[in-house]
Amino acid sequence: GQARANTDSIAVIIGNKSYAPVATFDVKYAHNDAEAMRAFVIERLGFRKANVIFVKDATLGRLKLLFGDEKNPRGQLWDWAVKGRSNIFVYYSGHGAPDVVTKEAYLIPVDTDPKRAATGYSLRLLEANLKKLKAWLGPKSDVILMLDACFSGNSGGGTVIDISGGLVPKFSPAGDGLIRIAASRAHEVANWNTERRLGLFTSVFIDAVRGEADKAEGGNKDGQVNWREIAAYLNREVRYRARRLHGRNQVPEVPGKDGPAWSFPAREFAFERKARLCREEPERWRRLKAAGDLAAIRQAAASFACPAVRSAIAAHIEAADARRVAQNRAAAERDQLRRQREELARQRAEIERQRRQMEEAARRRAEEERRQRDAARDRRHSSLQPGYRPPGHGAPSHGGVAGTLEQRLTAFIATVHLAGQSRYAAHVDYFDKG
Repeated sequence: GQARANTDSIAVIIGNKSYAPVATFDVKYAHNDAEAMRAFVIERLGFRKANVIFVKDATLGRLKLLFGDEKNPRGQLWDWAVKGRSNIFVYYSGHGAPDVVTKEAYLIPVDTDPKRAATGYSLRLLEANLKKLKAWLGPKSDVILMLDACFSGNSGGGTVIDISGGLVPKFSPAGDGLIRIAASRAHEVANWNTERRLGLFTSVFIDAVRGEADKAEGGNKDGQVNWREIAAYLNREVRYRARRLHGRNQVPEVPGKDGPAWSFPAREFAFERKARLCREEPERWRRLKAAGDLAAIRQAAASFACPAVRSAIAAHIEAADARRVAQNRAAAERDQLRRQREELARQRAEIERQRRQMEEAARRRAEEERRQRDAARDRRHSSLQPGYRPPGHGAPSHGGVAGTLEQRLTAFIATVHLAGQSRYAAHVDYFDKG
């Protein structure tokens, strides 16, 4: 069937996302678009993987290498094709822009400034070289060009060239056996589907070929998807979703009866589901991660199917657990340090208390020693002076002023008597010696 017919078929899939610094913004989902369409041509159309030329962020030189130039249409695509046996499928997602002077439409390589669109790769030249390739291949070969790009100077991310409006780029008619499928008309914007993380047109196309076109209005619901059903679905859904999501018109360019003779099972293949989840789940994971609820992340981890996202979640949980262990260890160390500081403060307080006790004991000993010295002195004086009372002992209880004078007189007489005796003894001693 279809897979056998495409054994020698060649596809060129280009996703131009990263334009910095030559453009003000990137084509956010161009790489996702390219991945989805590579899976489509391999799994749905039956192209061999080795026959798919897959390019992310093509430069002007790479586009010329692939499709030739004005002088020679024979690029890498032509070299790989087999005359009379190859079908050709070319897909491009990225910036497009018109030349403001000639209004000619150009594909914008990642090394080309959209404001100087004429230095890009001419859409007219691409279609002309593909028509020459078609003529060489023969009438039985399909040559399909699919564009998820706009050439109006605007895009899903904003304006790529400075124009005042009213510029409608020139689109040459496809014809001559070239089947052109475009995301929008020449003057319109090719929008993005942020939730699906694809170009809007590409997201609707993927839905169509996996069975939605057969099930929806206009489909015959026979379990197979054909081109007539795909074309009807694209025309209806792209217009509706552009208005609903972005509030503006986007009308795809889709051939009717002259489209390819495609027929697919109306179901999502396992590879398509995996690819879809790996496009969509990163956004769900980003929102879950931003919420910062680790318990919710643990609970939701098993619901993710994309291996890359599951690995990212596992790494996040592991890092969070490691941070928690480190935080607990740091908290324990801080608590231990706090206890050590409290113990040190307690010990210092105890030392201070003991120091004060020692000082008080020393003061008391010194006071006791002073009292003992005073008492001893008082005893010596009392032994030498009858009636002497140490300072502070006061007068006798029967005394008064008279008693005090009597005591003093008695003491004075005793002193004189003792002094006279001492002088008499001294005289006697003197004469005895003489």
